[in-house]
Amino acid sequence: MTMLYMTAVVARAAGSGDEEAILLLETADPRAPLTMPSLALELGLDPAPGTVTSEPPGFRVHIGHDDVAIELPDGRAFHRPVSAEWLYTAGIRRRVLVAVGYEPAALRSGQVAYALVPL
Repeated sequence: MTMLYMTAVVARAAGSGDEEAILLLETADPRAPLTMPSLALELGLDPAPGTVTSEPPGFRVHIGHDDVAIELPDGRAFHRPVSAEWLYTAGIRRRVLVAVGYEPAALRSGQVAYALVPL
């Protein structure tokens, strides 16, 4: 099983002029170019790099007072403390952009599939 990591960042996503509250799912596993597109598909995302899926049915995002969690279909949950800036951005945008990275530095390279998850 691939070890997944979740990172919360506020940044401009490719094709967006506005900052987004982004949750990046990534792995250090060298098989990521093969395994992460499969994860994107499992989560209900279009796995083609750079695509954006609106409201995918494959997972849930829960925002707390100072943290966020993603619950995956297999029951795994990832919890992450987040900054006030991240919470503010998610609240203003009324959504979270979940990104599944296919390689290291995926947000910069574009090797990522996105999901827009409304709050």
